[in-house]
Amino acid sequence: MKLLYYDYCAALILLVLIFSTIIRRLTKGRLNSCFMDLLIMAEITVIADILSVRLDTRQVPEAIKQLVHIVYLVTHNMATPLYVIYLMILTDTDYRLKGRTKVLFIIPMAVVITIALSNPFTLWLFYFDETKGYTRGILFPVLYVSVVIYM
Repeated sequence: MKLLYYDYCAALILLVLIFSTIIRRLTKGRLNSCFMDLLIMAEITVIADILSVRLDTRQVPEAIKQLVHIVYLVTHNMATPLYVIYLMILTDTDYRLKGRTKVLFIIPMAVVITIALSNPFTLWLFYFDETKGYTRGILFPVLYVSVVIYM
């Protein structure tokens, strides 16, 4: 079983960051808004990771397990392009995301979301085997490739 101590700490730290950002009223402007989006995306990812690990060992309907894993995989993979956008806004190079470049930027994420949403029907990304264990599917490496494209 995966240890979740770091996930619990990350969830707590992210909650403190989100709370302090709101209290200090640092939510206005493109840069601050993107930073807040990044914090919220990271928080959702951490919570989904904790839930997916916890639910794997419980007697829960497989549909709920699938949903939690899909949320985790999509948010985990969306964090990277969101971080790239944050860096582009920070360095004032986001003007490059126009036209064809914007479409090329969106394609890897659209592929990941499409594969993840179709997973309950295709089982290409992951599935639960006969022993109810989490098993990676044949298209799981696509998640890594999509993140490498953004790097």
